Amino acid sequence: MTKESEGYEGVARKVVADLGSRFGVCRVEGKQHLAGEHSGTAWEVDGVAWLEDGEGFLLIEARRLTTSRLSQEDTAGVAYRILDTEAAGGIVVSPDRLQAGARRVAAANQILQIEVDAESSLESYLATYLGQRFLGASLSEVATLDDETTASLVHPMSIAEQGDAQDECDAEVVRATPPSE
Repeated sequence: MTKESEGYEGVARKVVADLGSRFGVCRVEGKQHLAGEHSGTAWEVDGVAWLEDGEGFLLIEARRLTTSRLSQEDTAGVAYRILDTEAAGGIVVSPDRLQAGARRVAAANQILQIEVDAESSLESYLATYLGQRFLGASLSEVATLDDETTASLVHPMSIAEQGDAQDECDAEVVRATPPSE
């Protein structure tokens, strides 16, 4: 696995956790192996999202595809993992829309899709779900504690944009604090 793919899996879990209330998720766990109830095999999944109602979990699969879209075949593989692990459904995270056949397989198997930009990080991401865009960012402040010590404080933020919002947005946050006397 590449470093980029591993990082993308972490971003996928963060996005699912941040947007979880939109699809009834109360907790997200990391990569793990789940037992196949029908096949008797173990499946490695990129994450597990537990449902608020206590009625099961969703599998999280992250696919950082930069030259193609998630195929019908790949989506059917996720659908089988859902069936074999007796999950309530799944969430696939990828940079682009699903292929047409993949969309049909996803709809028939309770698989949600979130588009997350391939260059996203834990500190900054752009996600699209059901036509709405979401920007996740961290605001970092540097504070001087004494002459030799500084601290960096990170505040996570999540901003939702409507579907008709601009495709690109550049922003810079500058905060200056006068030195205390």
